[in-house]
Amino acid sequence: MQSKVNRRRTLIVMLPLVCAIAALLALAHRSAQQGSSAVSRLGGAPETRVRSGAEGPVSLRGEEAIKQLKQQGTYESLAAASPRLLDEKHSEVQSAAFNQWLNSRLDWTKASAGISDLMDSVRAPLTARLEEQQKKREGLEENEPRGDHPDEAMRFRNMQMQDENGNIPVDGLQRAREQMAVMKAAQQPPQAVLQSVLDDLRTLRQTITDRQDGRKLDDAIRSLTRALEPNLWLDPTRLQPKGGERVFDETKDAVNKLRDLMKDKKSAIPDAILQGFIDRIVDADRRLAQTAINDAIAAGGNQQHINQATRELSEGDADAANTKFEAAIEHYREAWKHALKAVRRDD
Repeated sequence: MQSKVNRRRTLIVMLPLVCAIAALLALAHRSAQQGSSAVSRLGGAPETRVRSGAEGPVSLRGEEAIKQLKQQGTYESLAAASPRLLDEKHSEVQSAAFNQWLNSRLDWTKASAGISDLMDSVRAPLTARLEEQQKKREGLEENEPRGDHPDEAMRFRNMQMQDENGNIPVDGLQRAREQMAVMKAAQQPPQAVLQSVLDDLRTLRQTITDRQDGRKLDDAIRSLTRALEPNLWLDPTRLQPKGGERVFDETKDAVNKLRDLMKDKKSAIPDAILQGFIDRIVDADRRLAQTAINDAIAAGGNQQHINQATRELSEGDADAANTKFEAAIEHYREAWKHALKAVRRDD
């Protein structure tokens, strides 16, 4: 939109300028033609103009002109009269040419003044409109809402980045990203969460050149690969009653390898990345146990086993809060097993 307005303004300004230049060129061409026609008359053959009574001057040539000049007593011959007549003719033509040149100059000056007035008449409203638009923009900028307390806003932002000890961790941004990944994982079924962790571990492994880090990552990748074997899953949120507990065992081994990497001071992998993987795995195992408990309650299962499953789930949450992730996964496994017992017919 702004480009169209600019093109329109340019056309409005250029149109009178082009017309003015065309008028000046036409005027200059006409003046040149008039001057050349006046000068060309200098080369014509002069006519001898002599007086003939009261009727005024008459143009004569040859012997008639000589006789007339002798009768008037002015010149003895046409040859004697020609130089003066030529001088008079030349002066007359020069005067006419000068007058034409002067008139053309006056016409040029008038045309220039007219063009200048025309340009001013076109430029004035455009300039006034541009100034008005500029004032409106400046007024809008002045009326824009601004922060009343920028210092307090900065302190609040710093407080958001601080940890429980009042410090801003160096890897705070990476931790925030991992937390976002955990929150997104909560919206996915456990099987999809474990698969995404496995994919991320494989991507990370391609960037690792250290032998020890690579070996431990390979172990974690193998454990998660075994945990995702299709015969262990009933659907993306539930495990097979027979053999499903292997998922908890394999995920616990994967977490154990990742924890070893975090404990290794020589490891080049950031702890925030490894912790993000662990949190996602533990959360997937917890939701497997929670789903089994919900199914047992919905089926009207044995209340004693349901209560035991609930206690195991709570103990697992406590261990996870204390960073005892392997122990937390073991409690989630036991909670899952008690939930399955609650719906067995023999119980």
